[in-house]
Amino acid sequence: MPQSAPINATLQQAFVQLIAGGTGWQIKPKDRTILEQKIQHRMAVLSITQPESYHQLLLAQTSESRQEWQNLIALLSNPESFFFRDRGQFSVLRQSILPDLIQRHQHDKQLRILSAGCSTGEEPYSLALLLKDLIPELDQWRLTILGTDVNTHALKHAKAGIYSPWSLRGVDAVTKQQFFRLIDGKYHLDEDIRQMVRFRALNLAGKTLSQPNAQFKIDLIVCRNVFIYFRKAAIATVIDGFYQMLRPSGYLITGHTELWNQDMSQFETQSYPETLVYQRPLRFPPGPSARPSSPRPSSPRPPSTGPSSTSPPFPDPPSADIPDAPVSLTSRLSPPPVAEPPASPREQTLLDTAVTLFKSQAFDQAIPYVEKSLKRQPQNFNVLCLMAQLQFKTGQFETAKQYCRQATEIEVFSVRPYYILTQVLIHQGDLAAAKRTLKKILYLEPTSVAAYIELSRLYQQEGNAQKSRKMRRLALKLLRGLPAGTQILELDNLTVAELLLKF
Repeated sequence: MPQSAPINATLQQAFVQLIAGGTGWQIKPKDRTILEQKIQHRMAVLSITQPESYHQLLLAQTSESRQEWQNLIALLSNPESFFFRDRGQFSVLRQSILPDLIQRHQHDKQLRILSAGCSTGEEPYSLALLLKDLIPELDQWRLTILGTDVNTHALKHAKAGIYSPWSLRGVDAVTKQQFFRLIDGKYHLDEDIRQMVRFRALNLAGKTLSQPNAQFKIDLIVCRNVFIYFRKAAIATVIDGFYQMLRPSGYLITGHTELWNQDMSQFETQSYPETLVYQRPLRFPPGPSARPSSPRPSSPRPPSTGPSSTSPPFPDPPSADIPDAPVSLTSRLSPPPVAEPPASPREQTLLDTAVTLFKSQAFDQAIPYVEKSLKRQPQNFNVLCLMAQLQFKTGQFETAKQYCRQATEIEVFSVRPYYILTQVLIHQGDLAAAKRTLKKILYLEPTSVAAYIELSRLYQQEGNAQKSRKMRRLALKLLRGLPAGTQILELDNLTVAELLLKF
């Protein structure tokens, strides 16, 4: 295979601009080495030796060019997703937004939902499963659930409706049994659910969304974990397109970081403990030109929930400087509650004794009581967490990590074992793994104050003042949105007021 020529700085910038113009994606200077590697890979596949020739191929308006764009997009994209991703937002959908829309459309029994940036389809199928559960007379409704993505390779996967166990890690056993068939280690989605969702290739940065089109009349747009990789101007264009597509009082849900610095004044903002939701006003004139002359504040910047399902896994959100205020909260985790029913009186006595000894720091004495409890309840999540903490406190770090892993296998969405694991990794000096674990916490629990505070401390310890300030700033934003008396369990029951004093 011929060796490809290197890409000089001028041509590299040309590729960056071409990709930005074609997809809206922003590629930062620190990520251009990764981009070059992926371009070189595509050149090798096509036996192209000169990067200028590959650039010209992308510029050409031919079928070969369009196909190569899809291949490059698939290479740059991160299709990681899973069913019911972000429990908080799906809780708001189940309990508030979808019931409101169902009630609103009882007369015409018509509902239109767009899942933009749907990747391999887990998100729109999750919405279909929710509607299946919420609407008893579903056959009387005209439902449209449209999943779109710029990555046509991902859409082929979505249409097939076949998933690995990892994609179903958020699905309970009853739903798995009712709506999936396990064949050769893969889960095949029920045909009725598959028929509820249609898929279409759509480039959010293209012209489709930027042109007013009254025919859409969409009730709910879900576009999560996509904009964090877009240029600011591209985000504004897509948001205006979404505004045009929504019905009056229609909802827009995005990921937790995307719109922190965008002017969202044309929308009304609905605030829930789990997330922010944007709603097109009932009587507000359509279009960006109709925004109020006195803009409302930009959308706040909640924490990130993890990589985008359709965008290149490149940039970090921009940071803003705030005054340095070192905070050290290492090893301040409190013992987990262990009253997990059902428990016999004898078992509860063992647990109560263990917790009492834990609180009095008699860790060695507490361990035998927890061991006895685990013999009777080996799958008790809270007891496993308590044992992990006791092993950590007594310096048995590897054993503590094993108990943390057992706990995560039982409750895949709980962040408590990850908090314990973080402290173990810090004491072992593995700061890189500790940061990865904290980011996993934020992926599962985007509003975790404790994780941001601990990340800030670790970045400061590494001498990365910029990222330390960014993490602290996010924690501060979250704290200011909570009542002063709220206790942060992961930080030894410190109240919000006490934490604010530390900043």
